[in-house]
Amino acid sequence: MNGCTRQAHRLTLQLGERRMTLVDLPGIGETPQHDQEYQALYRQLLPELDLIIWILRSDERAYAADIAMHQFLLNEGADPSRFLFVLSHADRMFPAEEWNATEKCPSRHQELSLATVTARVATLFPSSFPVLPVAA
Repeated sequence: MNGCTRQAHRLTLQLGERRMTLVDLPGIGETPQHDQEYQALYRQLLPELDLIIWILRSDERAYAADIAMHQFLLNEGADPSRFLFVLSHADRMFPAEEWNATEKCPSRHQELSLATVTARVATLFPSSFPVLPVAA
C-alpha cells in the first residue's frame, strides 16, 4: 500500500479579508528513502508554517519515525510551541467494541486508554497545546 501524499497540497480558505492556507504534507515512516525526501520538503516549507498539526494514530505505539522527524524539525529551527499533536482513530482505542456510535464518544474504559496515550504523546512530543484525540 502506498501513501497518498508525496508532495505538498495546498488549500486556501478565505473569510472576508482573512485567509488561511492549509498545507497537507506527506506522512513519514513508509520507507527511509521517502523520509529523506520528505525531510528536504519539510526543511523547504518550514519557514512558511505558522502551525504544524501532527497526526498520530491513537491505536498504535510505534512512534520512532515520528520522534526522529520531530527532532529533525526542531534541529532545523522549528519552534516547539507551534506543534499541535492530534491522535486519530480514538474510536479504535481498547476496548474498541465499547465505542458509543450513537453518541460518538468513548466509553469510560476507552477514556482511560486515551488518557494514557495522550499523556505518553505529550511526554514524547512537548508542545504548548494539549494533545487532542479525535475520531472521524
